[in-house]
Amino acid sequence: MNAFIRDSRLGLLWLAARLWVGWQFLHAGYEKTWGSESGQWWGSTSGIHGFLANAGSAKSTSGAFPSVAHWYGALDNNVFLHLQHFFAIAIPAGEMLVGIGLILGMFTLAAAFFGALLNFNFLLSGSTGGGLNPMMLVLGLMILAAGAAAYTYGVDRVLLPLCKNAFARTQHPTLRRTAPLAH
Repeated sequence: MNAFIRDSRLGLLWLAARLWVGWQFLHAGYEKTWGSESGQWWGSTSGIHGFLANAGSAKSTSGAFPSVAHWYGALDNNVFLHLQHFFAIAIPAGEMLVGIGLILGMFTLAAAFFGALLNFNFLLSGSTGGGLNPMMLVLGLMILAAGAAAYTYGVDRVLLPLCKNAFARTQHPTLRRTAPLAH
């Protein structure tokens, strides 16, 4: 199965998945930065505070079938709410960077990882009502599993070999692999 997912002939399938997930992230980040939600997110803490306070509320973490796990609600209340100024900028900026990375196929696997991490946190905080987060998480993980096949049609196909060669040239001489001595 892994060989099937990593087959470079599926490049167009991964391109379609990357474009769709990337657009969802880019659009969400744009709306939080310059769109209708910008006054609540970028430079303000009302959007992130409302999101985190709801996730950490007793209403969300209690009952027979809570939408948020109790441990995650405690994490929201004791850690994330104290970092709301950071998250008010990091989340929209991260969404836009993930979107750009996936759309261009630039640092694709890193973008897919951080996109999946964002989606996983959205799901843990109880935001399953929109319906897109679970699908975006699964596609992000599949893009990660696809490896190099995910950027068959992307900037990484050219950029990563250039970065690898540039890194190899700058590597410290004592760190380079040397041929073993013949006896």
